Amino acid sequence: MKVIINSDIIYHSQLVTDSISKPLQTLFRACSERGYISVIPLTTLFEFNRHQDELAQEKISKLENAYRLLDEFGIQYSKTEPSKVVKLPDLIGLIRQYDMNAIMEEPTFEDLREAHKRACLHQPPHPPSIKSDEMRDLIIWVMALRFASQDGGALLISRDEVHIHERGDDEATKVNLVRLRSIEEALDSFNVETPIGRLIKGLLETIWVDLLYAGLPLTPKVSITGISGATFIQGVRGPSLASFTFKTKTPDERIIQALTKIDATDGVITKVTLSEIMMGKAAWQEKPLPLVISTHKAFSVGPDDFRERIDALKALLEE
Repeated sequence: MKVIINSDIIYHSQLVTDSISKPLQTLFRACSERGYISVIPLTTLFEFNRHQDELAQEKISKLENAYRLLDEFGIQYSKTEPSKVVKLPDLIGLIRQYDMNAIMEEPTFEDLREAHKRACLHQPPHPPSIKSDEMRDLIIWVMALRFASQDGGALLISRDEVHIHERGDDEATKVNLVRLRSIEEALDSFNVETPIGRLIKGLLETIWVDLLYAGLPLTPKVSITGISGATFIQGVRGPSLASFTFKTKTPDERIIQALTKIDATDGVITKVTLSEIMMGKAAWQEKPLPLVISTHKAFSVGPDDFRERIDALKALLEE
């Protein structure tokens, strides 16, 4: 899977010298561990280099002013040309210290033509209220759609309004393009893609309607952005007890999370208990907690291998 990174995520307020920021190091290490391909679009690289060049020129000016001040007071020193000392960072090289799979991708001619059309006609995901054409952001959007379509899904990490606006929801859903606003959201999302994450997502998909009926402010479609603290007790058909905290977004884009316990018998969910429900950093207070939901929903976690597991355990004990 490809993880496309926008310039507002790569942004550094200081001149980068020998390493990228700690959060980015964590992100690229996580991508590498999972075999994901970190993609830096050429547009992102251009924007990063432009800002870094501005910072470099400021550093050069400060050094030149310092030399002039030393000359003014007749202080002896060994001079090195500032332009030889202050260098632009090699972003891709620095990223590959943490993720050897990282690549820079140029837009295709078709990407540029499609972005140009959307910019001129203010087509989705271009928000109607924005006056500028946002060509750079549309190029990255079209590239992300292409990667997701080719690979059966992709992640786009960006806070840009063009990338996260609701006008892009339908297109993103069709190609399984997941849009995340921050490195933290991306790291949370990575846990959803693990085997345990997929199991929990399957359980939540089974009871999502029950959660909506219980009054939780969730989106109509299942969209899990984070999973943590998962524990299970294995039953005959899948888990008999699952406990975890899941994180998702509300319809108005707020973050909600809940400590969730699911009881099941023979592949049927019988009870769901939610506690420690948080809306952002504040406790959710719409209903008394814990919120207990009785249900009767069958779920499937793959082939039934109970007999095989029992036979393997017996063989192990006999040895």
